[in-house]
Amino acid sequence: MQLGDPLSPWVRWELELHNKDRVVPWDVVLNPGGYVAGAYRCTSWVTDKACRIRTAKATARISYDALVHHARQAYGPLINVMQAVEGSAERVLARLWRDGKPSRLEVPMPPEFGQVRRPSSTE
Repeated sequence: MQLGDPLSPWVRWELELHNKDRVVPWDVVLNPGGYVAGAYRCTSWVTDKACRIRTAKATARISYDALVHHARQAYGPLINVMQAVEGSAERVLARLWRDGKPSRLEVPMPPEFGQVRRPSSTE
């Protein structure tokens, strides 16, 4: 069809995989059908075994780094003043603590991010 024959039974499917937010495994080159089938529902017929490239770790890291950057820009100077007033970083954390986590980080968190724990209060 691409070359002009409207009666041709051939259809071309393309899938571009970029490694900006993920690591693209070499298996994509060796077994491309599974990744084409896993990319879109409409291509699930390509093979029975659909494969997807996981991006949660990269997404969590990118979101975390962006939130830290913005928090530093917006609240870094306030934290400096708070530490002078409160007397310690622990007391600043105790004053700022809220339960939960940002909705932007509501993704599966990799183990290296650790567990969220309430700081000990020294008040």
